[in-house]
Amino acid sequence: MKKYISYIYVILSAVCWGFIGFSNRLLTGAGVSLGNRVFIRNFGTLLVLTVVFGLFHRQVFRIRWKHLPIFLGSGLISILLLSIVYFKCQTMCSLSVAAVLLYLAPSFVVIFSAVLWKTPLTKRKVIALVVSLLGCVMVSGVLGVIRRPRGRASVWACCPDCAMPATPCSPTTGWRGTRATP
Repeated sequence: MKKYISYIYVILSAVCWGFIGFSNRLLTGAGVSLGNRVFIRNFGTLLVLTVVFGLFHRQVFRIRWKHLPIFLGSGLISILLLSIVYFKCQTMCSLSVAAVLLYLAPSFVVIFSAVLWKTPLTKRKVIALVVSLLGCVMVSGVLGVIRRPRGRASVWACCPDCAMPATPCSPTTGWRGTRATP
């Protein structure tokens, strides 16, 4: 069993991560404000992690006073801002586009570390930045040049559920387009 526990953790984390968008859409539909959605998500996470760490890893509750500013900065500021921006993006775009845009975060880390901490910006990092930016531009439809295939070809250019043609998001309606027809 110990051999497979890491796989179980990965699957559980993917399920939890995928559930964020679903629960955000449910709470938005119920009229819950952005601030309250962020609170619900972060407080729920706090409760679950407190129970899990309290049962299995109590040593994580022992911190040094000098590390407290780091925890406050990365926890309160970083996670809070991520939640606000990510949830707002999910209300303006489709969940898949919001997830793709979230994956630009490592690109910002590379850029900020080069500017703030003078980390070398190698050729390999620049290529990775360009490729990730181009991928996000193509998926998000920022340029508005996504061609809608017709007929059977539309099935191959669809979302994972093969129900909607791949089109950019709209701030009011999410995915635009009609159902794909084979």
